[in-house]
Amino acid sequence: VRLTVVSPVAASAPPTVTEGGRRVVGLNAVNLASSKSVVVAIDRSRSMSGAKLADALTAAREFLHAKAPSDRVAVVAFGSRAVQLSPFSSSTAEADDALRTLVVDKANGTALYDALQLSANALGGQDGRSRVVVLLTDGKDVSSKVSLADALSTAHSAGTLVYPIAIGGDSATTAPLRQMASETGGSFKSAASSSSLSAVYSSIAGELKRTWRVEYVTAARPGEQLHLRVSLNPEGAASTNFTVPGDVQVPDVAG
Repeated sequence: VRLTVVSPVAASAPPTVTEGGRRVVGLNAVNLASSKSVVVAIDRSRSMSGAKLADALTAAREFLHAKAPSDRVAVVAFGSRAVQLSPFSSSTAEADDALRTLVVDKANGTALYDALQLSANALGGQDGRSRVVVLLTDGKDVSSKVSLADALSTAHSAGTLVYPIAIGGDSATTAPLRQMASETGGSFKSAASSSSLSAVYSSIAGELKRTWRVEYVTAARPGEQLHLRVSLNPEGAASTNFTVPGDVQVPDVAG
């Protein structure tokens, strides 16, 4: 069982988790305030031309320079295809250069799902660290080679939290982005226009400082409903009901 816990303020002590009223054992809790690896993924499709891309790059660079010293960052850009532009590094120099020189793609296309899969695959090699993708786009996928389900499967395998940012867009456009966030434990953000992107990136940075990623192994069987309660002193507690995914397998009994 994996949970994302966001507290009202930054906390140094890990949360307590109970399952069915009993405190879980073997809880692994990691604070995302530092020691994480982050992919900053930027849409450079042709619809991003002009002020939209300029605002996005300025906001992303501000986000990079506000990171914790121990965080490692890399840049992925996507238009007609997805490309990793810089390796993971605790220095922002290469990532900043990649963003500062990024231009709009000359070819048509938005390989959004390919970008998520590429980012998650890259994060899979970041051992012993929390893994985060901050992904910005102004449209929907039209040119990926992989499906959203495949990209999310890769993100799950890598234990990656996805924080998608949409510039405008209707419900059909933002639905896949909301799914990315909800299925990975991240959160979806929306910007009415590119001029507000600095505030959006800043809100993500602030949220990460207040976020815990916790996980434990449950003895519950597929199909069982669990009552989970998370408490973080002195901020308070939250609870939810959760059904263990999968079907109960009934063994064949020979007559």
